[in-house]
Amino acid sequence: WYDGLIGAVVGYGLPWTIGEVYWLLSNRDGLGLGDSKLLAVIGALLGIRGVVASLFGGALLGAVIGIIVLLRGQQA
Repeated sequence: WYDGLIGAVVGYGLPWTIGEVYWLLSNRDGLGLGDSKLLAVIGALLGIRGVVASLFGGALLGAVIGIIVLLRGQQA
């Protein structure tokens, strides 16, 4: 249960911290807390390694899809 608790805290705390820093720098919302809640559940179920893996996997998948969309837009 300890790994799940630490994973949930890190999973919620990391996006929340990024959103708060953005708020302090720009004085507007830049990140909702839906992502934080989802990562908290992933952290509770899979631990901190699951949080890191899902963040890395999401960033990688987003980059691949973004590159494909950009390349298809240039060909059209």
